[in-house]
Amino acid sequence: MNWTKLSAITEVFGSLAVVVTLIYLAVQVRQNTDAMLSSSRQASLGAELGLMYSLIDHPNAAMGGPLPFEELTAQEQFQRTMLMNVTFRIRENLWLQFQSGTLDAATWESYRGFLIFLLGSERARKSWNDVKRLYNPGFVAEIDRFLDTTPQ
Repeated sequence: MNWTKLSAITEVFGSLAVVVTLIYLAVQVRQNTDAMLSSSRQASLGAELGLMYSLIDHPNAAMGGPLPFEELTAQEQFQRTMLMNVTFRIRENLWLQFQSGTLDAATWESYRGFLIFLLGSERARKSWNDVKRLYNPGFVAEIDRFLDTTPQ
């Protein structure tokens, strides 16, 4: 038996095993990434739906709701302020996920776009300016950048 030939054959099989293992690992990483993105989108949707249900229960709490802020009761003013902050906090979390790569750009942009829409009124922008110091500076810069280019 020629040990050189056997050694060469063993090396070929070893190399093939390494290639197959790398392909398998690449598939597993891709599946894990897809599952992580799906989970992130599902959590975002859950938070957004919770916010929407709160607005259904308390329509005066919506930014740009049926009544001006000044005409709301103290409780309704509090609800509007808190729901607006919930909206900001949800978007901040989504932005942080986007920055870390656990949320894709298209999903982040759709959520950001809705926040920019909500901040279309002078009152909403004033509220944002009052509370933005409580949020991640990078998130604030991202939102302010879009508000600067969005007409009121």
